[in-house]
Amino acid sequence: MLTQSFQAELEFAEAKKDYESLNERLKYEIPVLMKLRIDFMDPLLEALISFQIYFFEQGAASLNSLSQYIEFSTPIEETYHTKKAPAIEFMKSLSLVIPIKIDSEADPSSRAGMMTSFSMWKTLP
Repeated sequence: MLTQSFQAELEFAEAKKDYESLNERLKYEIPVLMKLRIDFMDPLLEALISFQIYFFEQGAASLNSLSQYIEFSTPIEETYHTKKAPAIEFMKSLSLVIPIKIDSEADPSSRAGMMTSFSMWKTLP
């Protein structure tokens, strides 16, 4: 029983010595770390914020340049359909493409049966 008590006291003394050593180190290093935070973290955060500002300014400029093509007063699908018809008429007037007729009784598994309105154009020879 005496040896266990003596061994526990030795372990306690060693743990106390380790704790005090680490505590003294931390008492010295924490103020140094806080000072280095000012020298390191503040410029780093400032650079990060500057980059974010630049990124969002460039994104806003890009979106603003696209706003001339988007009409915000009407729903987007309606705007698409109103702008699609003049574009198709303009394409027809160029005489670069001619419409082809699609056989309505074509086999649904064939490619001709799956054509969309955009693939109904054929280039001139």
